[in-house]
Amino acid sequence: MRQKKIALSLLVISIFFNVDAYHIRAAFQNNAPKAAIEKAEATMRARALTPVVPGRDMTLAFELVSDGNVNAVSFTINFDPTVFKYVSSTLGIDKPEAANLAVNAEQTAKGKFGLLVDAIKPFEKGTRQVVTAVFRVADDARPGSHSFTFSPTPTQQGTAATDGRMLKTDYQTAVINIGERKSAIVGRVLDMDWRGLRHAKVVLKKPDGTEKVYLTGTFGTFLFEDLAEGSYTIVVNSRSYSFTPQVVEAKGPFTELRFIEAT
Repeated sequence: MRQKKIALSLLVISIFFNVDAYHIRAAFQNNAPKAAIEKAEATMRARALTPVVPGRDMTLAFELVSDGNVNAVSFTINFDPTVFKYVSSTLGIDKPEAANLAVNAEQTAKGKFGLLVDAIKPFEKGTRQVVTAVFRVADDARPGSHSFTFSPTPTQQGTAATDGRMLKTDYQTAVINIGERKSAIVGRVLDMDWRGLRHAKVVLKKPDGTEKVYLTGTFGTFLFEDLAEGSYTIVVNSRSYSFTPQVVEAKGPFTELRFIEAT
């Protein structure tokens, strides 16, 4: 218990005062059997939980893979600050009892932030979500791959076992792929009395000349999904009614419009 408390205290010191973690690890490794040290292993990795598109928030999950003997972790994450802006962090869904989170966000403008999580009980065996972090993706971010890497500066890397040992840990680089920003166009086709028209043919014309067709439902509704942001022309065809075509700018999660019978 004494070694456990010392390990947690040293990890807390390192996250704020940048103490050299080499001496911290050595202090515990010298007191542990060599065979046990070589077999001790854990993995830290990260993955996106939400779509990664320009101008929107992305949630990144940091996961620990262990044998169920880890109750404290600390590390620094490096990212491209011209593409991602750090927003916030919170404990993950697999946090053990009485877990605490400390964040070193002093260098987020330079693309670095540190995290430390410690708890009374260990994380359960297997892959466990330790922390989630929210980042804002730049409006002008181009589609492509970006790396989130682990490092020991400014917050030292450390993985503490319940018996006080510092475990050898594999820190895996996360590759995050930014996709094109997608939008949707939703709307209704109505008669002069604002009643929805069923089975009206709604045609969406894309900038490249291709088309998508949608037949309205019971209440005159239609929906075009998975659209790249941009300008679209929408035409409604009906045997009994006439409608004026509309040019709409798809932007954001969705754009709403109505077609009302022409007088």
